[in-house]
Amino acid sequence: MATIHAPSAAIPPMVQLAAPEIELDSILYIHTTPYIPDGWRHALRALDISHIFPLLVTDIIHGSLISKPPPLQHTFIPKNLPSALSLPHIVDDEIAAEVSAKRMSSPFSISEATTIFNGHFRTSPLGLVDKEPGSGKWRTIRHFSKEDAAGNSTNSWLNADDFPTKYYLASTTADYVHPSIDLVHLTYA
Repeated sequence: MATIHAPSAAIPPMVQLAAPEIELDSILYIHTTPYIPDGWRHALRALDISHIFPLLVTDIIHGSLISKPPPLQHTFIPKNLPSALSLPHIVDDEIAAEVSAKRMSSPFSISEATTIFNGHFRTSPLGLVDKEPGSGKWRTIRHFSKEDAAGNSTNSWLNADDFPTKYYLASTTADYVHPSIDLVHLTYA
């Protein structure tokens, strides 16, 4: 077999550029989501179920309001739950992973958060739940029912009548998002 020489050029390495600086008072309106709106739009149209979820893509793009919370009169920063306090490295590792994946701007100081929210704000304590007992794998949760000194919590601002919740089995949910197909059963002799 003959050798054929082809001219080539070295490709210069790509240098990761630093992210542009952002003014803290504009961060509040940055929306991030793990969902890809165009993918959902395509799937809903392909399955002809856009009419069942008319605002889903808009909510993914813009976020959806959960209620009109009362004006905040003080900043509320409760301590994390004992599970997170006993395993702080897990929470730190998750925050570092979110920052490096650019799904989170960064941890902010109280004064920076006050600037971002233009005043008082609330945080929800974090906790850890064992994904499978004894597996050593943890899921981070947020405790939105933690009450401040006045007895208010993030969940207490929601009217359950405005947001009826219905739970479905995974198989039922799959029926909504998966096209109806006939399954072929194979038998091996």
